[in-house]
Amino acid sequence: MKTIFIYLLIFSSLSSFAQVDIINQSLTDSSLNILYIGCNNRIKILGFENDTSLRLVSSHPRTSIRKYENNVFRVGSHKIEPDTLRVYKGDSLIKMEMFDTYYLRDPIPQFGNITDTVATIKEIISNPTLSAIIPNNYYTGRKYYVISFNLFIIKSGDTTEIYNKRRIEVLTFYDNNGKKRRFLYIELNWDATPIEGRPNSTDGSKLTKKQIRAIRRLKPGDKVCIERIKTFTVGGSLRNLGSIVITIK
Repeated sequence: MKTIFIYLLIFSSLSSFAQVDIINQSLTDSSLNILYIGCNNRIKILGFENDTSLRLVSSHPRTSIRKYENNVFRVGSHKIEPDTLRVYKGDSLIKMEMFDTYYLRDPIPQFGNITDTVATIKEIISNPTLSAIIPNNYYTGRKYYVISFNLFIIKSGDTTEIYNKRRIEVLTFYDNNGKKRRFLYIELNWDATPIEGRPNSTDGSKLTKKQIRAIRRLKPGDKVCIERIKTFTVGGSLRNLGSIVITIK
């Protein structure tokens, strides 16, 4: 009976602040109850914009909370477990909301608007830009910039060509049948020195005119292979995203 009475008191207290809401402004959709682990989650309390007595408390002891403004808090989650955030006005509980916690996934490379492993030449050259995306992500506080990559063209017949920007070499290699192949190497290597947290040139994410001309000459079955895709993130470090292979259809 005593327990029921306590819950009734809490419910009646929360009901009197029905206009109060807790949102994560760091998401593309702030209506989602999500906290990203290891990220700066900007939590805003709606309904008490100018109240200096607001406090935000987490159900996890390791969660860090720092006040930005009267009703805005930075929440750093560290545990993959639902977290209940409670809002206090002075000593009075006025709102409680449960948030799911997720790790931010690793970025993956994407060429233009192509999401398949096959594409037409028109689809490739219509947006000849590499980007780094985070799948199924709602967090807006972390962006990756592609700063360099190598591009290979593999003909459906036999030869392999690698188009580069600064250095050209002619090499040879042998296929699985022991046949000698010609190997043209031209490396793309942009300056990736950061300035104010960003690369000097965003051109490191775009195909060169020479590469586009080579792609225009391709035939169905030929492959465009992009590898050693390096990205930079503000406040982070350089990382290699691996490779993309697109077959011409």
